[in-house]
Amino acid sequence: MAPNELHAHVNPDEVIRKCARRIVPLALFGFFLCYLDRSNVGMASLTMNADLGITPAMYGWGVGLFFWGYCLFEVPSNIALARFGARVWIARIMVMWGAASLAMAWVWSPESYYVLRFLLGVAEAGFVPGIIYYFRLWFPERYNNRMIGLFLLANPLSALIGNPLSGLLLQLDGVLDMKGWQWLFIIESVPTILFGLVIFMLLPSSPGGVKWLATAEKEWLENELERERMARQGIKSESVAGVLFSGRIWVLSSIYLGIVVGIYGVGFFLPQIVKEFGLSTASVGFVSAIPSAFGAVAMVLWSRHSDKTGERAGHTAIGCAMTMVGLTLAAYAPTPTISMVGLTLTSMGTLAGMVTFWSMPNALISGGQAAAAFGLINTIGSFGGVVGPNIMGFLRDSTGDFRSGLLGLAACQIVGIAVALYFRKAVNAARAAQARTSTFSMPQEGFGTRGGE
Repeated sequence: MAPNELHAHVNPDEVIRKCARRIVPLALFGFFLCYLDRSNVGMASLTMNADLGITPAMYGWGVGLFFWGYCLFEVPSNIALARFGARVWIARIMVMWGAASLAMAWVWSPESYYVLRFLLGVAEAGFVPGIIYYFRLWFPERYNNRMIGLFLLANPLSALIGNPLSGLLLQLDGVLDMKGWQWLFIIESVPTILFGLVIFMLLPSSPGGVKWLATAEKEWLENELERERMARQGIKSESVAGVLFSGRIWVLSSIYLGIVVGIYGVGFFLPQIVKEFGLSTASVGFVSAIPSAFGAVAMVLWSRHSDKTGERAGHTAIGCAMTMVGLTLAAYAPTPTISMVGLTLTSMGTLAGMVTFWSMPNALISGGQAAAAFGLINTIGSFGGVVGPNIMGFLRDSTGDFRSGLLGLAACQIVGIAVALYFRKAVNAARAAQARTSTFSMPQEGFGTRGGE
């Protein structure tokens, strides 16, 4: 039977549904734990900072040290992932970062806080771009943005669930002669170690090795992914070294840098900003979850609209613009309510822009160098986790309030807007080239179309 006849009865949307059911929940929950263990220091800081004598500037520096470790080991980690396979490497990452997060329960000084934040970054390096690279091995471009959106949905969900949970865990102060923030780190890190073992047992390596796809479905998926890979190579083919020294990749990464500056500059200080509204520690956890709730909705709707229109760069630029407006509004808000509106717009803009941004390099980067390129982009972008919290912490110490810090974060969005618009033509051309090689050019009713939403 000819290949075209063999694939004639394959329903692409059904194939992707099967893959998504097996893969996306594992990736999403892994990132949920990842972001929880990375950011729960924000809630812990409400009591930990006073216990350890940590000032806002010291806290911001310690938060940033996480990203120094993360950035230094990001590219090597992703090269290793491509060599050893996603299942083994991602499981290794999760077990190690869970152990580092658990050790945070026993910090005793600002210096020990600095060391463990750095080690947590080293341990976690490679997880997010590794999953995004892994998705390329399973999902054609038509579906990839939706899958990335579902995966990154764990970011706001972790704050939506994690902040209230952390606020309640802080109330365990005194149990077994331990501080509430110690219980927070213990209870929220152990599941990560256990889930790393689950990833090792359940995450499939490649379409060809699974039993839950029929032979024709496997062949269709592998052929489709190969066609897209060849289309990307036809656009531009570079060695790994060429990618690492590519000016285009570095400029493209500046978009993600601005987005991350907004995410972490606000995220790590949000509980402290909300605390200044005069709320109790437990209430802070619930109120600081509000921006994440709206951010989660924005991510889903924005990624779907981007998939429907096939446009990525303009959507990313709009997300950066919304972030800038939200930060400016929060900086000059006369009341806590208006401040929360601004912070909510900020969350919506950063998260919506983040999910559409990752489809830009996905369209432009080809072949085996993709893992290294994604690692480099995430490394450069993650440096925003150093810049954002340090801007907030330094200016909070210098001025006594958060206004200057919020305005500094807003200014960083200008670069992201400009660069996203600059790359718009190139991204659209790359997507058009991939569409010409695809075995399906017209949307089918179901998973990847409006009818299936």
